[in-house]
Amino acid sequence: MKVGSLFSGAGCGDLGLEWAGFEHAWFCETDEYARQILAMRWPGKTIYGDIKEIDFTSVPSVDVLAGGFPCQDISTAGPGKGIQGERSGLWSEYARAIAEIRPRYALIENSAALVVRGLDSVLSDLAALGYDAEWHCIPAASFGAPHKRDRIWIVAYPNSSRLKEYSRAEPIHQEHPAVECGSGETPISNTKGDRRSVRRVGAFSTNGIFKASRCADGSGTRFDGSGQWWEAEPGLDRVVDGTSNRVDRLRCIGNGQVPHCTYFIGRLIQEHSRQTFSKAVGMK
Repeated sequence: MKVGSLFSGAGCGDLGLEWAGFEHAWFCETDEYARQILAMRWPGKTIYGDIKEIDFTSVPSVDVLAGGFPCQDISTAGPGKGIQGERSGLWSEYARAIAEIRPRYALIENSAALVVRGLDSVLSDLAALGYDAEWHCIPAASFGAPHKRDRIWIVAYPNSSRLKEYSRAEPIHQEHPAVECGSGETPISNTKGDRRSVRRVGAFSTNGIFKASRCADGSGTRFDGSGQWWEAEPGLDRVVDGTSNRVDRLRCIGNGQVPHCTYFIGRLIQEHSRQTFSKAVGMK
């Protein structure tokens, strides 16, 4: 499937999707250092700039939109303004991209604090666009990282009404290992008080796109099957004079996603696509 990457950073999460077999059509990132990394890793791919200036009706169509909108106002380490903050408020631009592109999937990542600082708004916006959503807080430690790095991962896809739009789509032919998929529904109240039914998956559920038993905590199966922790980088102050490229690199890592997480979720999306959209186009 084709991917459009939003808030790409240095493409850490995009690496995981590439490992899972996705193909990137374009990227969107404003930071100049990160753009250089993207150009090096994906030569020849279009890298758009400010998301607020992009007309998404004119960009190449993609099956998946993926990216983590800024977390500075949502993270517990930030000012705590929530999703209405200047940086994290760029979620509205992500929602606009979904509305204009109408992808089969949207993969959205942010700080786990989004659960209490804006998740209701995100789910309400997705429901208004005709998308169901599932979410799960998955720490990088689940895949062997030497730190927790807990993040919320939201996967949105068309609800039963929107799914009809794909009844004339091209058949999907993919080969993947089988992964259990199902669904559940919980009504969510948004800030305006109305209620919409959106799909979700609980922390210990085995339904839906996420299968929590494989990624519940740091004691689970590692990505590489070795059961070993990753090797940590040597300590270095982030603002040491004369190491500007090191500072830029650390900033990109700090803002980036762990590719092992996006690989895992990417494989689940592929299987869900094979099951769900194959039925929509009449395949067995």
